[in-house]
Amino acid sequence: MRRFPQLSALFVLVLSLYCLLTGAAARAATPQWPDRWPQDPNREYAAKRPYETETWSPPARRLMWAHPGKSWPEDKEMNPKDPKNWLDMATGQPAAALPDENTDVLFPACDKPYGVHAAWSGGRLNLAFRHLVIQKNASFSLENYEVWGNLWIQEGGSMGSHHASTHKGSKHTFVFNENKDRSNIAQYIIVNKYKGASVWFIGNISATDELSINEGTAVIGPHSKMTAGPNSIQNIGPEATLALLSGASFGKGTNNAQSHVDILVKGHISAGTPECPLTKDAFLGLSFKDAAGAPGAKGLIVEPKGVIRVYSKDPATARLVIGWHQNKQRDPRNEPGKYDKMPRTINVALLGSVPLNGVLFNDVRKGGIELPDPAARQQWKNVSFGKGCAAAADELFGRYEGPSETSTRSKKGKP
Repeated sequence: MRRFPQLSALFVLVLSLYCLLTGAAARAATPQWPDRWPQDPNREYAAKRPYETETWSPPARRLMWAHPGKSWPEDKEMNPKDPKNWLDMATGQPAAALPDENTDVLFPACDKPYGVHAAWSGGRLNLAFRHLVIQKNASFSLENYEVWGNLWIQEGGSMGSHHASTHKGSKHTFVFNENKDRSNIAQYIIVNKYKGASVWFIGNISATDELSINEGTAVIGPHSKMTAGPNSIQNIGPEATLALLSGASFGKGTNNAQSHVDILVKGHISAGTPECPLTKDAFLGLSFKDAAGAPGAKGLIVEPKGVIRVYSKDPATARLVIGWHQNKQRDPRNEPGKYDKMPRTINVALLGSVPLNGVLFNDVRKGGIELPDPAARQQWKNVSFGKGCAAAADELFGRYEGPSETSTRSKKGKP
C-alpha cells in the first residue's frame, strides 16, 4: 500500500510527458510562419541592410494555402479563386476573402510536390500580397502579382507569373531566391517603389521578358544575378536607380543581335554604393550586335539625363565590367546563318553623365563606344580595355550621331 502514492506520481509523470510530446508533435505538424528572415551568405559588410532595418506591424491577415500536397487545376475542388481554399493561420478557419496587399501568405513545405497554377487553365488569377513565402516542394504561379513586402522563395520552392511580378511600396524589401537552378519568377519583373525605397534581389533571378525599374532603387546583391529574356529592353527610368554590388551581374541571358537596345538608362546605374563600395568586379552583360543591322541596335544607351557612377574600394581591381555576357544562345528572331558569322562584339552610347573611375570594357567593336564628344574620355580614370576588344583603345571610340532621345517599345510598368 505504501507504494501506491509512488506509482500514482509515476503515472502522472508519464501521462504529462505523453501529453507534452504529442502536443509538440501536433504543433510541429502544423505549418508555422517563419520566425526570422533569411540571411544572405554573400554579405560583405556588417552594417545592416536597409530592409533589415524595417519594422513591420502585424499583418491584417496571415493566410496559407489550405491544401499542401494538393494541386490546382488537377484537383478541381482546390480553386485558388475561392477564399475557402485559403486558411487563416490565426483562427484555423477558411479565409473570408482572397489575399491583398495587407496580407502575409505562406505556401507550406510538404513531402509531396504540389502546385497552384492559376495563370492559364487556372483562370488568370491576379493577386497582391504583403509578404509571400514559398517553401520546399510548393509551386505557385498566376497571371499577375504585386508584392508590397518581402518575397522569399525557399530551396525547393518556385514562383512564377504568366505576366508581371510588380514590387511596390514605401518600405525597403527583398526578393530572395534560394534555388540555383530555378531562377524565373515572371515574364516581366517591374519595380515601382516609392521614392527613397528599395528592393534587393538576392540569388539567381530572371524574367522571360523585360526587367523594368521604373521608380525607386533595385539592388542586385553581392554575387547575385538578374537576367532578362531575349527580345527585351531593360529600362531604368528617370526616377530609378539600378545598384550592382560586388560580384553582381545584370543583363541579357541570350543574344538579340539584330534589333533593340539591351539596357536603356534614363536614371542611374550605380556600381557599388557609398555605403557598400565594390570589393570585386560587378557586371553589365550585353548582347553582341550586328554592325550592319538596325541603327538603334545597341547593347547599352545612357541617355542625356542618365548617369553611371562607380563606387569602389580599389578602382583598379574592383570595377564595373561592361561586355558581352558570353551566353551563346541565339534569339530565335535572328537568322542562324548570318548570326553564326557575326563578331561577338558590343556597342554602347554614353550620352549622359559618365565620369567613369573603375571600368573595364570587354568585347567592344571598333568605334563601339559612342560619345557626344570622344575627347570627354580624357577625364576618365582607371578605365581599361579587355583582350576581347576588336581594336586598339583609341579606335574603340566614336562620335554619337543618333537621336538625342531613344524611343522604345518597352512596358510602362503596368500589367
